[in-house]
Amino acid sequence: MPAIDVEAVRAKIAERDETRARCAQWCAQALQEFPDAVRAIRTPTRGNPDFLKHVFGRDASTGVWPILRVDNTDNFLIEIGHGAAFTGSGKVWADGKQESVDTVAWWIAARCGYSMSVASTVFEKALMGESWSVRDALRAAGTV
Repeated sequence: MPAIDVEAVRAKIAERDETRARCAQWCAQALQEFPDAVRAIRTPTRGNPDFLKHVFGRDASTGVWPILRVDNTDNFLIEIGHGAAFTGSGKVWADGKQESVDTVAWWIAARCGYSMSVASTVFEKALMGESWSVRDALRAAGTV
């Protein structure tokens, strides 16, 4: 009898991958709804456009809504610029680069421990103008 149950490991991998994909799909849907939601709620933009133009270029002048900030710095503007954010021009960003909705969805999902509950809270806080940091999200997911 083998010591390693390959089929059990395969089943766990399939379950893990399905959970991750569901969370990323949920995040992609939330990202698609985000611009209309911030306008409906009237969530104010955050950050100094003069500083943020170094990351977002001209899009900084249209306003930046941080969704999930990085937390490797004590500078809130750097955290916004290198986290996940939406600009008033309708572009979505992660890691300081404009990306596709799917790429940013996976970026957010991974930093939420692939927990839809945590991802939902991240988006809710962002809509309230109180964006979480990655550390906050991972702590809520129980991975830190």
